Amino acid sequence: VHVYDIDSVTANLNWAVLRSSGIGVFHAGVEVLGDEWFFRFGPNNDSGVMWMEPRSHQVHIYSESVCVGESELSEEDIREVIADLMERWPSNLYHPITRNCVDFAEEFVKALRCPEPFPAYVRGVLDVAKSPVVLPVADYAWDWVKWWNSPYDQGTAC
Repeated sequence: VHVYDIDSVTANLNWAVLRSSGIGVFHAGVEVLGDEWFFRFGPNNDSGVMWMEPRSHQVHIYSESVCVGESELSEEDIREVIADLMERWPSNLYHPITRNCVDFAEEFVKALRCPEPFPAYVRGVLDVAKSPVVLPVADYAWDWVKWWNSPYDQGTAC
């Protein structure tokens, strides 16, 4: 599992405050068969599962790798797992709290039957954010961000 800081601000926050509490704000990807796989948001129902060269995300800052061991699955079985995940993780179902890159990475590690568990600290802030107080605020903010970034539709303009 490759762990990334979201940006330089969260990198400082993670290391100065959050990590000592066993939590943090991270992006995560899973390396298997020479590629790193991750999940991202998109405006349609195309797969949000993407791959890249390991430890080379274009946006996030690489922080560290956590070894969860080698999968017991064959290469063919691993490719089937990837195909299944690509189908079940469309980009438009991304949500920053409830269905994100960390959720994807954790599910991928479980599907690969890795011998070690997914690193709990990577989930940290996400689990805290699922509280009944924070989640509705996050839902509202996410809906607003998606609206703000959506293409201008002249048919619905005032």
